[in-house]
Amino acid sequence: MPTKPTAKRKPWQEARVVHARKVDNSKIYNGRRWRNFRKQMLQDEPLCRKCNDKGLVVEAKVLDHIIRIEDGGAVYSTDNTQPLCSKCHNSKSGKEAHGYKEK
Repeated sequence: MPTKPTAKRKPWQEARVVHARKVDNSKIYNGRRWRNFRKQMLQDEPLCRKCNDKGLVVEAKVLDHIIRIEDGGAVYSTDNTQPLCSKCHNSKSGKEAHGYKEK
């Protein structure tokens, strides 16, 4: 009985990289202390900091760590967190995942 031929991978598909977190921070982000800290920070500063710098008024949805926890950033520090909209947070996190450091 004939078998179905297997598809050959394209050259650009062979080197697929799977990105995963080096450290599991789910205990922090699922904890009551983080939820209360995040809620208070977003109440104190409800606008996205990066959009606000550009003159845009966009509601912040995410509390982002300026220096990532896995890079030694403080978890519950007001100096190490910033409110961001989802678009700015995804852009920043994507750049960090690929090794880009903001200045």
